[in-house]
Amino acid sequence: MKKLLLAVLSSFIILAPASAFEWGGLLDNTSQLIYMNSENSSESNPLSVAQSDAIYLWASAPLKADGSIYIKSEGMYKFSYTSGVISHIADLDLFKCTGTVPMGKAALDFSAGRFSISDISGAVFNQNCDGAYINYTSPIIEFSAYAGYTGLLNSNVVYMLGKDGRKHIPENKVYALSNPYIPVSASVSFPYLFLNQSLSIQGNGFIDLSENKYNRIYGALSLSGAVTPVVFYNFVTDFGSDFETNIMNYTKLNFSIFAGKSLITTGIDYASGNHGIFSAFKGFSTHTAYSCGTGDAELSGVILASLGANCPIGTNMLIASNLKGVFACPEKEIIPAGLQADYSYIYNIFSDLQLITVVSGFKGFNQDYADKLTATIKVALSF
Repeated sequence: MKKLLLAVLSSFIILAPASAFEWGGLLDNTSQLIYMNSENSSESNPLSVAQSDAIYLWASAPLKADGSIYIKSEGMYKFSYTSGVISHIADLDLFKCTGTVPMGKAALDFSAGRFSISDISGAVFNQNCDGAYINYTSPIIEFSAYAGYTGLLNSNVVYMLGKDGRKHIPENKVYALSNPYIPVSASVSFPYLFLNQSLSIQGNGFIDLSENKYNRIYGALSLSGAVTPVVFYNFVTDFGSDFETNIMNYTKLNFSIFAGKSLITTGIDYASGNHGIFSAFKGFSTHTAYSCGTGDAELSGVILASLGANCPIGTNMLIASNLKGVFACPEKEIIPAGLQADYSYIYNIFSDLQLITVVSGFKGFNQDYADKLTATIKVALSF
């Protein structure tokens, strides 16, 4: 890890003029109080405390005078304490060269290195990864492609789903290499297909380089646009296969409503279970559907109906809330599972000091879904 950090630092010193070099950082302190229904939870003590402290350092430098091509990196160190377990994590979560090449009315964007990447649904592949990305944009059509490698990532930070659920190296290591996959992706989009409606089609594939050979493919279609000047929608359906079970599906329909400075969102998410022609939906990256006393549930065999709102207060405060009805559909039946509510308050005390408080609760409707309540306070100082 030390050699990697030295290599990153050396690249900035060699490639970038000293006058153009920029850097900064962030100190993060997060405290959390967790209560779980002792009758339904496997934990003997219903009340627990979690604490984490982290430092993030970033650097950026242009490779061209006009700033059209530049390199940027970010590293972090995190100490955490949860239920008596202490852990230390270090990671280089961003190191990329990115830029834009004008091509008349079109443009070619590219990125290479380690950076965040997401599929159009956000439920299949949504994580940091090492790889290369290109995107051609014109007024009529857009093309994009991505290829990467996951074997050099820190499995303490990035989680990927395998045959047996979440993949994570249990040893208490600062940096533990992740499972090796080759993710590939390609998409085509028509940003103004008709009446300012956008259509996107994307394919994703994941080649398992380990002995498990757990390969997966996905194909998604997205349609989005305006219903009225203040109401927008986004529809995505994503079908996948692991070549061992039936086809799986994730579908969502969301609406965004702008009410003055406030934003109201509502929608429904469906992740297939084992019913009909479908098998249980399983993405590549982990994706928490809801969080109850028995742990974080993956986005699988579930229907979520949500209603949320974001409302700014003045120029430096924001309150947000989200209500989520959870319905389990692991087999043929649809079972009411519970209700999750999240409330957050963000206060920018100064331009470089931010306070975030979050209260999140889950109420289970039967004994299979334990109640859970968490209260979180986060203080972040940038420099």
